[in-house]
Amino acid sequence: MSKIIRVEVFQVDLKPHVQRGDAIQSFHTQETPMVRLYADDHGDVIGFYTNTIYFDYKENVLSYLNLGGKSPATNAVFVCAADDFDLSGPIGTWFSDPSSGRGFCRQPWTHFSSYWFNGLSGRESNTNDLGMASKPFANVRDTVRTELVGEDSGGLGLSGHDRRQPLQFQDARNVMSFVDGHVSYIKMYWNGTTGLDGASALYEPPEGYEYKWTGN
Repeated sequence: MSKIIRVEVFQVDLKPHVQRGDAIQSFHTQETPMVRLYADDHGDVIGFYTNTIYFDYKENVLSYLNLGGKSPATNAVFVCAADDFDLSGPIGTWFSDPSSGRGFCRQPWTHFSSYWFNGLSGRESNTNDLGMASKPFANVRDTVRTELVGEDSGGLGLSGHDRRQPLQFQDARNVMSFVDGHVSYIKMYWNGTTGLDGASALYEPPEGYEYKWTGN
């Protein structure tokens, strides 16, 4: 796989009521390039050095932002305006970390981010499958369908753009980026189990869905 051309990624202030197209453009120009640049500089991988690499990845890629030497805890690049989920309600009880207020992007345990990296251990009891964590990009078999970075809500089976239900529901649509660099607004499969045990990120979808988690 060819290396991405180095570019400077600038912080963009998203509009209060972000449209789906704005979220897709943000992934095209910011989140995905940052992750690819980091991988290019680190042996073609995002290393698995912590069980929470899915959120910790943000600290690795911050240096690729033009922040004038500063790395603030919050910045617009990692915030989706559709991320206004009520973490003081039932959703907040799904997590062991204290949660409150509105938005995953306002929680310290997400590193104040609306987005997560596909690096999760123990998916479907397969401890050897870490998604894209420690997986060389060049070795990914299906780059078009293997998810790279996506909205937190997508990994849980929620949707901020098409909120037909306040909690999880089948085919909740989310913006996701993929190893080949493209970004899509796709349906997420939900197994019907309410709460964290039913999070879409914990299992592969059946045939007919546009994504997969494993890079194998």
